[in-house]
Amino acid sequence: MSRPPKCRRVAFLPGVTYFKPAGIPLRALEEVRLSVEEAEAIRLK
Repeated sequence: MSRPPKCRRVAFLPGVTYFKPAGIPLRALEEVRLSVEEAEAIRLK
């Protein structure tokens, strides 16, 4: 028997909406969008 699924809660929405490495022009980068859940997983890691 498996465990029942838990409701997931996000502590807060990320304050920063982008990240760009220094020295690389913005036009040379491709855009990667993260969901709120993915940003929370990175924060918890």
